[in-house]
Amino acid sequence: MLRIPPPARPLSRRMLLGAGGTALSVCAGALSACGTKTFDPGGQDVGTDVELLNGALDVKHLAVATYGLLTPVLSGRPLALARQMLEHELTHARALAGLIVSLRATPNQPRADYGLRRPSGALAALGALAAAENAALAFFVQALPRLSQPHRAVLVAVAADDAMHLAVLQASRGRPPAPDAFVIGRA
Repeated sequence: MLRIPPPARPLSRRMLLGAGGTALSVCAGALSACGTKTFDPGGQDVGTDVELLNGALDVKHLAVATYGLLTPVLSGRPLALARQMLEHELTHARALAGLIVSLRATPNQPRADYGLRRPSGALAALGALAAAENAALAFFVQALPRLSQPHRAVLVAVAADDAMHLAVLQASRGRPPAPDAFVIGRA
């Protein structure tokens, strides 16, 4: 028989109400993403989508630069994982750029310098990579409700992959991979 251990500390009414409030706000945010804005296949009025997709591309360019700078600080399993995540980030950037081009717009190019510094240790490098993934997730959570329906799927897929990256980076740092029930990103 499966026995579930009791919580480390008893659940208080305040904790339950707080969790319920958090769940309610997340549900409200998710429902707000279910708008009725439609895509005009003729290419009209896609300015907001292009702006949001270029913003997402900027976030991906920053992630690529961060992984490119910090991956050499790592070794062993974290290095292998970071290299794989860098490939994912490059794939995300190409997908977003292709989507922007399909909207007859010009994708943003990576900046020449992001002002990043290479930390001295692997733990600090993993922390900086986690911060970059968190920032990307924060942008995506804010952008999704404003993006038209046909383009949300791409951003949701990228956000899901970034949430997975964040969990792996957290675990590599010896932290809980999913400290919260919902991944919302922190800028």
